[in-house]
Amino acid sequence: MRSVAYGLGRLSKGAQEAPAHPLAVAKSGLPGDLLEPGERIGLINHVVPADQLDEKVYGLARRLAGGAMRSIRWTKQTVNIPLRQLAHSMMDLSLSLETQSNLSRDHQEAVSAFTQKRRPNFTGR
Repeated sequence: MRSVAYGLGRLSKGAQEAPAHPLAVAKSGLPGDLLEPGERIGLINHVVPADQLDEKVYGLARRLAGGAMRSIRWTKQTVNIPLRQLAHSMMDLSLSLETQSNLSRDHQEAVSAFTQKRRPNFTGR
C-alpha cells in the first residue's frame, strides 16, 4: 500500500511511499540539529548543499510539471483537507491570542529592543 508523506501525517494511496508536498532545504540554511528531526518526521524531504538547491528545486518542479496534472491537483486537494480543517479550527483563538500578544508590554519591549539593537527584558506582562 502506498503511503504519501505530508508534513506530520500520511495519506494511504497505493504501493510505495512518495512525498505529497516535497520541500527542499539548503544545508547551510538551517542548523543540523533542526534538519535531522525534520527529516526523521517527514517534514523535510530533501536536504542539499546550498549550491545545489536551485538544481534540486527545478528538478522537482520539472518532474511535477511533466506529471498527470489532474491526478496531482486532486491528490493535493485531498492532502490539504485536514490541513485546512486544522487551520480553521484554530483560527479564531489564534487571532485573539495574537492580538492580545501584540498589545502586551512584552511585545512593546520586543519591538523597542529590536529597534534599539539590544536584548529584550521580558517581564511576562
